[in-house]
Amino acid sequence: MARRQRVKPTTKAQVQSPVSDLKIEKTLDFYLDDFSKTLFPLKTNRYLISSGHEKIEEYIAKCLDETEKSHHFLPQQRVYAAKRGFHLRRTLKLDFVCEYYIYDIVFKNKKAFKKPDLENRVHYGYKFQDGRPVTSTSAYRAFKSAIAEYSKEYSYFISFDIAS
Repeated sequence: MARRQRVKPTTKAQVQSPVSDLKIEKTLDFYLDDFSKTLFPLKTNRYLISSGHEKIEEYIAKCLDETEKSHHFLPQQRVYAAKRGFHLRRTLKLDFVCEYYIYDIVFKNKKAFKKPDLENRVHYGYKFQDGRPVTSTSAYRAFKSAIAEYSKEYSYFISFDIAS
């Protein structure tokens, strides 16, 4: 039986440059890089997007064209994510066209997902650094570290879940 190895704590340098190694030049690269990190990574969606992203882009253009009445996005399916303690969180799963569309919007507007301009303001979570997405695990680690630091300075704080 193999022995468990102790995981070393992350250093500040690891948290400050947590970008993906893949060179992200187009929406498809961004989607494929982020695929395994999503809540519901369906291999069928990955296959359809990988092999037909040009056709999907054409269909999306028709959905957004007000003169095209026969093309539209599909209603989303309700799915459930298993949470700790046998709880289920109800959420939506996008079909492959909508999934690609969301990635396309984010990728085309990646300059909006950046570090804040103000020194006294901090953003955690989704952003791009040097044209590549910051990994969610390192962004979450930085967030948890900041909570630990702020709790030394402040007695009270508020917690808010997006499901709220």
